[in-house]
Amino acid sequence: MNGGTVEKKRTTKGTWRLSLHGLKTVAGLELQRRVRSRRWLVALAVWFVIVGAVVVLRQQAADADQAGSVFELVVMLALGAGLLVAPAFTATSINDDRRQGRLAAVQATRLSPAEIVAGKLVAAWCAAAAFLVVTAPFAVWAMVVDDVPVGRALVCCVMVGVETAVVGAVGLGFSSLSDRSAVSTALTYVVVVGLSVLTLLAPMLTSTTETVRVYGPSAEWWEQLRTRSDDASAADGAEDQPGPPECSWSEVRQDMARPERTWWMMVPSPFVVVADAAAFPWSVPMNHRWQGVVLTDLNPFSGAVSSDGQPLTDVRRIVHEAAAAPELEYDQCAGSYSIVGYGVTQDGVITAPDGSRVDYVSPVTASVDKTPVWLWGLAADLLLGGIFFWIAVRRLRLPHKKMPQGIRLA
Repeated sequence: MNGGTVEKKRTTKGTWRLSLHGLKTVAGLELQRRVRSRRWLVALAVWFVIVGAVVVLRQQAADADQAGSVFELVVMLALGAGLLVAPAFTATSINDDRRQGRLAAVQATRLSPAEIVAGKLVAAWCAAAAFLVVTAPFAVWAMVVDDVPVGRALVCCVMVGVETAVVGAVGLGFSSLSDRSAVSTALTYVVVVGLSVLTLLAPMLTSTTETVRVYGPSAEWWEQLRTRSDDASAADGAEDQPGPPECSWSEVRQDMARPERTWWMMVPSPFVVVADAAAFPWSVPMNHRWQGVVLTDLNPFSGAVSSDGQPLTDVRRIVHEAAAAPELEYDQCAGSYSIVGYGVTQDGVITAPDGSRVDYVSPVTASVDKTPVWLWGLAADLLLGGIFFWIAVRRLRLPHKKMPQGIRLA
């Protein structure tokens, strides 16, 4: 009994042994076998051209108010490349080697299962990093153009690298679990797409009917406006134009989303983690929630997001908007000023036709949750990657209790 316990401890200790020499050996073998073809250089060249074309087109279309938009686009492209390339290397790494007899030869050496899995992960991360390096000139150029702080750029690089390693670990786990490369690849990309994209749709999963209080023009004012619009004489003189709206409170039943119930599902998305960790400056809030003022819609999640062409900033804003409970009081009074010739700006300034400023204070204040969420998302992603890494190491332990049918040992 004691001998079996000691042997089990030795096996466990050997399973998780990690050394720099072992990592370099496995990673070097992987890179030599997978990255030495000309197709790899062609892929990098094509990626360089694509990123360059996108960045140039975006810079030409960017306005002066869209500071940071080019840099954010480059970061999103780099993150997307990492999420695609790393799983492509790891999802077939173990089962392909096992099928062709290479894995048995590596396991027969002094390399531990942890060193084999970690070396394959490092190789996949280096392959994905090659695409990031190709993107680097455009990132540096965007930093100069958009005046992006170096610290913020470094945070983006670190987060992109970590998320790339996470999806690489997921690929290794599925590669060790499945004997078929097509199955492991499909499962890996299902997880990547679900983690990256489908989680961002979480706010649409819940809806309810709520009683909403609206501060807006009275029915008499709307009737007066309609009557004078139908009267042809209203176009001949400004004196016939109705005055400023007379506003009061009313209640309506409104179908609305309740994103605060499911917003946490968005947190593990790599795009959310990178955007929130970088703490990009906030853009203009959503069209219908301008400083608590609703100009066009009562439903805080039925309208489109006001996009300045800053993708990561938009992602961050959506998450924090979703984390806050929806407002059940809305101000439609300010927006109605524009109907009678007043100027209404996104900065909360209302001006009369003669240029004077209207002293208007909205009775509604919108709430937005600005608590950082990237730490929770990063922790969830690291836990996910750690679980799949552990699975891959456990599947490479020797001796095997049961070998899959049709698998070569050497």
